[in-house]
Amino acid sequence: MRRWIIFLLLIFITACRNEEPAATGFVQGDFAYIASENRVLVLNIVDEAEPALVADVTLPGEVVKVVVDGRFLYIAHQPGGWNTVEDAPDTGLQIVDITDPTRPTMRGFFRAGDFPTDMVVREEVAYLADWNQIAVVDVRDKDNPSATFTITGGASGVFVSGARLYASHGGCSFRTGFCNGTLHIYDVTNPIRPYPANNLSVDELPAHDVAVADDHAFVAGKGVWVVDVEDEASLMVDGRYEFEQDILFPAKVVMHENIAYSLLGDGLHLLDISRPTAPVLLGQYDTDNYLQDLSVQGDTVFLIGWNGLEIVDVADPANPQQIGSYAFANPVPSAPQPTATP
Repeated sequence: MRRWIIFLLLIFITACRNEEPAATGFVQGDFAYIASENRVLVLNIVDEAEPALVADVTLPGEVVKVVVDGRFLYIAHQPGGWNTVEDAPDTGLQIVDITDPTRPTMRGFFRAGDFPTDMVVREEVAYLADWNQIAVVDVRDKDNPSATFTITGGASGVFVSGARLYASHGGCSFRTGFCNGTLHIYDVTNPIRPYPANNLSVDELPAHDVAVADDHAFVAGKGVWVVDVEDEASLMVDGRYEFEQDILFPAKVVMHENIAYSLLGDGLHLLDISRPTAPVLLGQYDTDNYLQDLSVQGDTVFLIGWNGLEIVDVADPANPQQIGSYAFANPVPSAPQPTATP
């Protein structure tokens, strides 16, 4: 009898653990952690109209992704160069202690095998993606993060929901506009030893990024495609919203309540996904800032682009309004058109 009680308790603990939301954003409380070339700028956003720089963290290469989770920043960055011909590139995951956000402290570093593309963190595990693989990194020891497993097959976007890791791989050609991609699903009931659950490979699937809500995966690129993931044995695309703009990269998507916040280089698009099979455009926020990432907090969206941070009020989804911004020291004069296929 005692063994049965222990067994049921373990199942309950595992179920609770799998319901913990994953960390994907760069905003927490009164602070935003903004990627700017080889730095992460720490901004006090108590006054959203006038964000104030309070600290920064310098990395040896270009910052690709910043995720804040509790007292720590997880920063994925690409190399700033080769130390010697024999050395591997200085690329991977840097952990930073932000117990005091105004005094960030470097902790451990995990060296990746290739240039990172995206990252998600949940319960002391970081899933660090590149074009060739996904490293499962145990970050319990903040000074010595280590890989516990490597998923063969890379990803451009990763997301964790419940006991599943979703990885989108592919993208769209800047020359032809044609999209081709795959959505991979991995079982992470044991978070440090994932195994494949299924995948969906579809011509024209714009698989730059992925987010999941209500048994549907929202795959972003030249629009947002909706994949029903409730029955993993029979995955299918059952909805889509295609954007008219030809600016294809980078594409990101974040879900909040019944709205999908998706961005391309030209701006932020707000989609009503209360009926996932038929997304409807609610509103759009246009900007010359070449957008690269976003984070949603309530009725506020924080946008990072080449020229800096833009803070947008989306309380009225049909009429998003900028309420604050923070310009980088060396802004890009105009948003360039990409010319190469990812």
